[in-house]
Amino acid sequence: MEEIKVLQEFLSVTVESSDPVLERFGNLPRAVCRDGGEGRRFVYVPGSRKDRVVLVAHADTVWTPLNAVSSPRQHRVVQQNGTFRSYGSWSGLGADDRAGCAILWLLKDFGHSLLVTDGEEKGRRGSHFLAQDCPDIYDEINGTHGFMVQFDRRHASDFKCYEVGTDSFREYVAAQTGYSEPDRKSFTDICTLCRDICGVNLSVGYYHEHSPGEFLVIEEWLNTLNLCRNWLGSGNLPRFPLNNR
Repeated sequence: MEEIKVLQEFLSVTVESSDPVLERFGNLPRAVCRDGGEGRRFVYVPGSRKDRVVLVAHADTVWTPLNAVSSPRQHRVVQQNGTFRSYGSWSGLGADDRAGCAILWLLKDFGHSLLVTDGEEKGRRGSHFLAQDCPDIYDEINGTHGFMVQFDRRHASDFKCYEVGTDSFREYVAAQTGYSEPDRKSFTDICTLCRDICGVNLSVGYYHEHSPGEFLVIEEWLNTLNLCRNWLGSGNLPRFPLNNR
């Protein structure tokens, strides 16, 4: 299956560097690459649809140092019993958030905008850089899009809006996905990026992230991909202003 092949490609990229993932998205037509140093960087690919939304993922893993160096330890991915796992005990799989990046890649022709950040695992460095130092992009993503969808959540069927969702947006996401929101704790890039529009983070099927025992359930990842194909591929997507700020 082509989707699983793409997922495996992203999971097989070295966990020690964000560069290969950012370069892959940066080579897309119309891609805008910004680099403020020390993990403060991102790639933004503006969408073409009138009712576009922003699709978000982060290229770094918890195993990515700020100044990546080559390692003699080869990153290998094993597929077994419907899962992907890392072969070896020195690092995890990197599905947080390479699994999200793979979904963005497979949705790149839907006309929505793509945003791949770096440094999420180091305090959201890339998204803070965008919000603080790139007002042109920050204004564009908040002013010309309906909402944001990030693919960076553990488990099979969670969504989280944190503090960047409204009651009506939460109801809309639940109706479109069938997922539920366990709580509003923690944070990710949308918590920094959403100024004027709502955002949601969706499960992509990984477990035990930030540990060598991390694994991803392929069927759960595929479910999120396919429901977003149906949802975000439909026409006349609404705009959800964030009115709690």
